[in-house]
This record gives sequence, C-alpha cells and structure tokens, in this order.
Amino acid sequence: MSFFNNASNVVVNGGNFTASHQPLANPPQDNRTAVHSKYNAPAGKIHRDDVVAVLHNHSALAGLLDAEERFDAPKCDPSTRLAIIERLTKWVKSERKSLSSSLLWLHGPAGVGKSALMQQLGLLMQEKNEHAASFFFSRTSTGRNNGNSLIVTLAYQLAMNFPPIRSHIAKNLKRNPGIFSLTNKKKLQLLIIDPINKLRGKKKIFRHLFSTKTSKPPRLIIIDGLDECDNKDIQCDILLLIAHAINELHLPLRIIIASRPEAHLISSFNNSIFDKIPYTHINLGADVDAERDVLLFLTKEFKELRSTHPLGKHLPNPWPTSAQIDTLVMKSSGGFIYPTTVLKYIKSPYLRPDECLKVILGLCSIPTSDRPYAQLDDLYSYIFNSAHDAHKESIKLLFSILVIPRTEYDNLGNFATPALLDKLLFFPLGHVEQVLGNFLCLVSLQGAQRPIKLLHASLSDFLLDIKRSGEFCADLGLAHKALARGYSTLGLQCMQDGQSGGIQVEQSIMPLGPHHCYDLAAEHSEFAFKNGIPFYEAYAQLDKLHGLVIPFAPFLFKCIDSPKVQLQWELNRHNITDFRSILCLFDEFREEANVRVVCTAKPPLYKFLMDQSRSGLQILTGELPQDCRAIPFQAIPVDL
Repeated sequence: MSFFNNASNVVVNGGNFTASHQPLANPPQDNRTAVHSKYNAPAGKIHRDDVVAVLHNHSALAGLLDAEERFDAPKCDPSTRLAIIERLTKWVKSERKSLSSSLLWLHGPAGVGKSALMQQLGLLMQEKNEHAASFFFSRTSTGRNNGNSLIVTLAYQLAMNFPPIRSHIAKNLKRNPGIFSLTNKKKLQLLIIDPINKLRGKKKIFRHLFSTKTSKPPRLIIIDGLDECDNKDIQCDILLLIAHAINELHLPLRIIIASRPEAHLISSFNNSIFDKIPYTHINLGADVDAERDVLLFLTKEFKELRSTHPLGKHLPNPWPTSAQIDTLVMKSSGGFIYPTTVLKYIKSPYLRPDECLKVILGLCSIPTSDRPYAQLDDLYSYIFNSAHDAHKESIKLLFSILVIPRTEYDNLGNFATPALLDKLLFFPLGHVEQVLGNFLCLVSLQGAQRPIKLLHASLSDFLLDIKRSGEFCADLGLAHKALARGYSTLGLQCMQDGQSGGIQVEQSIMPLGPHHCYDLAAEHSEFAFKNGIPFYEAYAQLDKLHGLVIPFAPFLFKCIDSPKVQLQWELNRHNITDFRSILCLFDEFREEANVRVVCTAKPPLYKFLMDQSRSGLQILTGELPQDCRAIPFQAIPVDL
C-alpha cells in the first residue's frame, strides 16, 4: 500500500502534504536554492508514486535548466554559436553505432560563454523533448555549489522523464532509508544506474522509451560549471562517477560536462576508466567562429541600444564606429563575458552611452563612482583568490611578467616560456607549469619550450589597474628586476665558464650567450628603475657583471672628448685571453697592429665606470657631462 493512499505525484513542502490526482508535469519549485525535506518516508512505506516527491525534496532545484533562481540565466544570441550548436545537436541525436562516445567534455577559458551555450542547447533539446536532466553549478549559490546535491537532482529529473524507473527507485529507497546520506557513488548506483538497467529486461518499455526509430526520447544530460563545485576532490569524483555510469548504463544517454580546463580535471581524464570510456572534447576557446559571433552580437546590441536608450536619438551617427567595435572584439578574445560586461555599463539608462564607450576605450578616465568592468573584475578576482597560498608569491611574479607591455622592437627578449622562466626566476624545474597549470582558464600552456599565452586581452588591463585588481595588481618594477637578476646571473655564468657561445636552457630554440644575457639584463634593469625600483637596487645584479671589469682598470687607455663621450681600452696582447671573458660588456673589439686591442664600453658599463659610488673608480677624463647617467642608451661608434 502506498504511504499516500490512492494519491499520485505527491508534492512535499516542508511538513505539509498535498495529494494531487492530476498529472504533475512540473512540480512546484521552491524559491530556495536547495530544498531539504523534513519528511523521510519510513522503510517499507515508499510507493513508486512517492518517489518524485521524495527526490524533489532532497534536490537542489535551483540548479535545474529552468529553475526560478536562474530565470535570467545567460544564453546565446540566436545569431551566434550556430555551428557549435549544430555540432552538439547532431552528437546528441546520433545513433549509438555511429557514436564514438557518450561523454563530451566542453571546456574553455573563463568567460568564453560555456554556460550560455549549455543553457541554449538545453532549451533547444527541451523543446524537442530530448532533454533528460541537467545541473548548473554556481560557486556563489548555496546548494548549487555543493557537489553532493548533483546525483539526487539528476535522479529526480530522470524519474520525471522516465516514469517506469520510479518503481525500481522506490524499492531501493525502501531497502536503504538512509540513501541520501550515502556516498555519491552509492547514490548513483541505487538511484540511477540500477533503476535504469532494470528496464533492460522489459523490452517493450525499453524500446518505447529509448528507441530513436519509434520516438524522440529524452537523452541529453548536462552538467555545467563542474569547476564551480566548492570541492576539487568532489569535482574529480563526479567526473569519474559519470564515466563509471556511462560504462554501466545500458541506454543511449548523452552526457555533456562543461567546465574550465582546470589541472585537476585534466589529470582525472588520465584515470584508467577512460581507457574503457572514450570521450569527445571541444575547446570552446578555439571556436573559429567566435570573433565573428562577438562582432554580430555587438553590432546587434548597439543597434538595439539606439532604439531603447533614453538618449538613443541624440547619439552621433555613425556610433560606434567600425574601428571602435573592432577594438571591443579584440578585447573580447573570442569570449562573451567582456562584451556582455561593457554593454551592461554602456546601456545604463542613467549614463550617456557615448561617454561610457569613451571610458571603455580608455579615451577618458573612469568616474570614481563607476565600475564598468564589475562582472569581469569579480570573475578575475575570484580566480586569483582561489590560488593555493603556497603559490601566491609565484603567481604574483609570473603574471606581472606576463603582462609586461611589449612593443615590436623593445629589446626585452622572448622570456615567456616555462623552461626559461624556471631558469631566470630560479624556480625548481617544472614549477612554472605546475603553478600556471591551475590557471588554464586564463593562460595557454603548450609545453615547456612554447611561449605562455594569455587567453584574455582584458586580463592585462585588469592586472595593470590597481583600482580594479587591488592586491592582485601586477608589479612591473618587480617583474623587470627579477628578469634583470636572472639574465645577469646567466650572463655571469657564461663568462665564468668561458661559454662564449652561450648556454642551452633545456631545449630552448634560442641559446643564451653572454652578449645576449648582458644586453637583456641592462634593458630590464633600466625598466625596473623606470617602474619604481630604486636606482641602485634596479642595477645591483647588473653591476656584478660590471664589477668584472675592475681588475682591468690599469689598462684604461684614454677617454676621448667628442660630441658623445666614449671610453676606450688598450690591452697588450698577453692580456687578451683574460679580457675576452668580458667582451660582452663592450661594443667593439679590434686588434690593431698585433700590438693592442681597442674596444668601446657599452653605455650601461660606461655609466657604471663613470659613477664612483657604483664602481669605486676615479677615472680622470676630459670634459664630461655632469650627470653621466643622462647619456643616451645607445651604442657609440669608435672614432680612433
């Protein structure tokens, strides 16, 4: 006998019981994020018609596709993501024989639009009665950030969509009254795998539910934002449990897991279970249509703004210009969080859209009371806040280096490979890849010898603006000082070891010779000083190289007065061998008449020698500039 006699589809709200004899297509959804029942049916008293109510009251309903809490969930603009949606739709509908995998991992950088895509796909599948269940994690929503709510919430939706499994779930609930306190693996087995597989023996029911020839069965399960579950161990456990379920289930369900490419999740895919379960993966960050889609989105939104904003008719024409839109597309880096965030600011009915756009484009300062990048800044801040305490100092330094402003001919070197950064920053081998492996939603790592790439053009803007990034703000002075120290040390090593051809950094395609190291050390020392590091501190490491010249001071030949003061050295031939080790500090090296060697000090060395407080030398010269450090940083040709 049923616990609720002659009733079907019972809904339990707190301690009040309501029995309904009408079909319950969509049980009422509590506006709370997670619903916990005060009622647990006694063992032996649960009927198949009670199952939906019991599961309903142990589910995190706010994680559903059409949950009240998610009424304004982002979804793709109808004109965007068309190719990827078509690809996913075909994958969902594919026959088992033609399908290489029932699991698809959709990953991509932070803010690229994974959740919007999953929402759009889920709604499309729901319209076609092909949506079986879904769960949308959210780090900021209690219940939706709890991985232990996932299995029951999925089971609730499957029980709604596949009524024949309810009786089998009811039996398991009777045998295991404490089922909701068991492990996720046990809940998955008792609430989903076993009940569904029991239908395999009932061929008529099974064919009716799952045959693609006779009907369009609900077959898609979406798990979005797995990385937003509040426990990394549970995230990995869920991924392995889904693989286990696919291996055990005897029905054509398709499961999509969407997340950022976090290191622990990538590692989980190396588990042996995936040798049995081939999976498909799509990198949304590599979508070739992304920039076109962002352009379409921005164009459409600005057109709509003209007709809906109170000041729309007063905007200049054309506005915005094509060049301005192109700038926004570039800043978007193929993702939608940047354009969505700035449009929200530009569309504010209390502000002038054209003035807001100038703020976004950096043509005027941000008003004190405005936060035009609020959503984007909150996302970046959350990601950096999630870093392990043991890595925070390394993270600060590495990202400061990665956002150093570069120009085509800046002479700062190609330092952004993990192997070279390990060497320059005196990290243990593999440290850079280990640390940045937890930030694959922000950077791209393609191996120790390949340059690290930022996935978001807007990330540099965030890290270089202390008002936006606060404690995470990049310290360019610190970055240049660290690189100057690294290059100086490598240069010193080259000179002391007599390696004029340079040293190989792992398998770097660019060996680092003493000339190269010295020039880069000098350049970064200069930029360290320009970015706030005290002068003597900025040049401390470089001056260790300069100090190698001191023993040769007695061979100082002359200092010539000319439009640009130069320093020349003359050495007897028997001194040349020792002197060759420091030739990287000089612009020229010329042997004359087999008697002497003439060379010209590079500008950084010249400044060092002329500064007694740095070199300890008192060099008598002709007329010299009062401030030797003011001499331009450029090579000076020798005029003998």
